[in-house]
Amino acid sequence: ALAGTFKGGSSSGKSHIVRVVSDLMPPEEVNEFTHFSRQALYYTGEDALRHHLVICTEIAGRREAEYAVRALISGPSITSAMPVKDAVTGRLVTVTFRVNGPIAFLDTTTDIRLHAENANASSTPSCSRSCGNSC
Repeated sequence: ALAGTFKGGSSSGKSHIVRVVSDLMPPEEVNEFTHFSRQALYYTGEDALRHHLVICTEIAGRREAEYAVRALISGPSITSAMPVKDAVTGRLVTVTFRVNGPIAFLDTTTDIRLHAENANASSTPSCSRSCGNSC
């Protein structure tokens, strides 16, 4: 799976590199977000993200959804079960939401420390102002 977190200081070219990579993909296969809530990815639709490039513009925007992101990078799917009131009976029934992966994933950060499990799941090239727009 393709997954990467570009690290570097402010204005070091991280977002530019992510944009260049996303421009290589068909626009309909790129999903860009600034934030994921804890449950957001579970409700995107069963095949809405499958084989897509998913971008979170800054690592802080995905902190709540780290587990779901890692699972979609490395596994075939994520699932969530939740109680929903049946419209006919009024009783609670469990509904399962499934989202198929795998996904390619990119984000950026100015933080030099990454969560250990996230660092293991992705490549983490560093950017600096001295290298222009390349890492």
